[in-house]
Amino acid sequence: MLEEAVAHHQNGHLAQAKLLYRKAAQADPKNPVTLQLLGVLAAQEEEYELSLSFFSRAISLLPTYSEAFLNRGHVFKKLGKIEEAIKDYGIAISIAPETAIYYKSRANLLKESSRFDEALNDYNQAVLLDNQNPELYFNRGNILRELNLKSDALKSFDIAISIRPNYEDAIYNRAHLLEELGRFNEALDSYDAILEENPFDKEVLNNRANVLMSLKRLDDSLADFDMIETLNPNTVNNLNNRGTVLKEKGEFNEALKDFNKSLEINPNHTETLNNRGVVFKELRRFDEALVDFDKAISLDGSYAEVLNNRSIVYRELGRFDESIKDLDKAISLKPDFEKAYNNRGNTQRDLQHFDLAMEDYNHAIQLDPEYVYAYWNKALCMLHLGDFGSGWPLYEWRWKRDKSISGEPIITSKPMWSGESDKTIFLWSEQGVGDEIMFASLVPELQQTSMHVILHCDKRLVPLFKRSFMGNISFCNDRDTVDENSYDFHIPMGSLPLILRPTLSSFKKGSQAYLKCQQSKADALKSTLLGKQKEILVGISWLSKSKIPGAIQRNVDLAEIAQHLNKPNIKLVNLQYGDVSGEIKNLKDNQNIDVIQIEEIDNKNDIDGLAALIMACDHIVTIDNATVHLASALGAKTKLLLPINHEWRWGLEPKTSYWYDSLELYRQKQLNDWETNLKNISSEIQSKHN
Repeated sequence: MLEEAVAHHQNGHLAQAKLLYRKAAQADPKNPVTLQLLGVLAAQEEEYELSLSFFSRAISLLPTYSEAFLNRGHVFKKLGKIEEAIKDYGIAISIAPETAIYYKSRANLLKESSRFDEALNDYNQAVLLDNQNPELYFNRGNILRELNLKSDALKSFDIAISIRPNYEDAIYNRAHLLEELGRFNEALDSYDAILEENPFDKEVLNNRANVLMSLKRLDDSLADFDMIETLNPNTVNNLNNRGTVLKEKGEFNEALKDFNKSLEINPNHTETLNNRGVVFKELRRFDEALVDFDKAISLDGSYAEVLNNRSIVYRELGRFDESIKDLDKAISLKPDFEKAYNNRGNTQRDLQHFDLAMEDYNHAIQLDPEYVYAYWNKALCMLHLGDFGSGWPLYEWRWKRDKSISGEPIITSKPMWSGESDKTIFLWSEQGVGDEIMFASLVPELQQTSMHVILHCDKRLVPLFKRSFMGNISFCNDRDTVDENSYDFHIPMGSLPLILRPTLSSFKKGSQAYLKCQQSKADALKSTLLGKQKEILVGISWLSKSKIPGAIQRNVDLAEIAQHLNKPNIKLVNLQYGDVSGEIKNLKDNQNIDVIQIEEIDNKNDIDGLAALIMACDHIVTIDNATVHLASALGAKTKLLLPINHEWRWGLEPKTSYWYDSLELYRQKQLNDWETNLKNISSEIQSKHN
């Protein structure tokens, strides 16, 4: 009868099984096996109290009945009586210590109770007893991962998969672990294997997309998120994730569409608010960025990443105290937040709190010894302080940054130049036109030590450089390919100071005027601008398009600079690159101030023409942009307006520049106060011509 009941039970015929179990119990009321089976059946039917009574009666009849203890433990677990369940599992283990399932059952419950160390001990014992059970290795791998023993966890997943090659859960968890370990290509292989069997698994597609994003395979990542969108349209998380890829691709307006749609569905999704705020920041729509960051912080005041991002906007806007406050809080919430330390260092540097800045950069590096931007910013801080011996070596970290900043490095098998004499050197351009002009001050010294120099530069600079650098030098524009067989060594322009500018005094070798304009053109322009009048020609430039953080603080309104320099004996000449005709017209219409534009010269693309126009002027007044480098390298009398948070290259000396002898520096004493220096400049120009 009992065997027949068990057969019905196994086949799912619960009513028949129950009837036969009860008949068996009536026939033999002291048979613990029958009572145990009745307990199992009652538990299946969720009659837990009845089930417990059956197990307890079976145990009272047979105190060594380990299976009854196991099953009673299962019911205690169902009822949330965790300690009772653990106790019963323990008794089962003490009765039958060679039974793997008993250890597994207790381990599972210990894991659910976050008692990971105890759970690991039980899984280890279960594996010893049943070393061909892939589920045991899988479960042990999960525990090891919880304990942050990632290498050991990986080994457990590997064994589980070796026993059962198509073990999808183990393959998935192994892939996720590889992702956490930064072994993205291996993780990708695992996700690919799962998707071969089930190409529409949204969770795996999502994880693969994240791995592809980490590998900078942004188009492939976007394709996976697109697939998820097709399978399950308009989910907040996928719209946010796809927008994040578009943000990384620099497709900010497309990213905004996804973030906007995500926030239409859930206006309080903090991650999307943060990401949209970052896009607004990149688009320099700072007020909108602050709205998103403020809302995200109001929803989650412990969101350290948002505080960090808001601090960057505050810094861009010159709100340095608020920037520091946000970063202090972000660090208090997340003490290992290396980006926050780096950003706080940047703001401290803006405030010229150099010691505090260096402490923060060093702390960021201590947290992440490979943190590129901390080394880079530390370099800028050292250079700002004039510590060239320490600063220039760290300046080489620029090549590990975002390539859009320094440009793509030249790939060549030839060695880097480190001072060898009588060789052909390929000197190649990097960064912006202003940087190329500044670093070109070292070209004559490179010529002196070399047999020949091949100078690779922005094509707009070629005519000017050809006129200025004579002898053992040839020129090519930065779109040309240079045969590496034509040179012995190479070096990027920004690395020349590492060899040729080790100390402050070494800058004197190249600080005199080193560029030459087309003098006949400069004379003709001066004649055209003045006619027969005896006026002072003042060339002005007021705008920077640089995306360097804080560059927005360099800009001066044309109206403000013109109002202070507009005197009866002064003519203002436009040296600003880009189309500024609208600004100049508004100035004339609203304030009746003229700024002369020379239509035949494109200030952006005709740099040789701009050089002649600069030398036609008596004085140059400019902000920190390419114009200041061009004018100063030509030896023009140049006055530079500097914001409080100016760049490293202008050092600490109040008025003079170690790069250019003809340049005078006018440093802000208070944020946004250009008036004080503009009044001084106007007065000085007038006094020199009285």
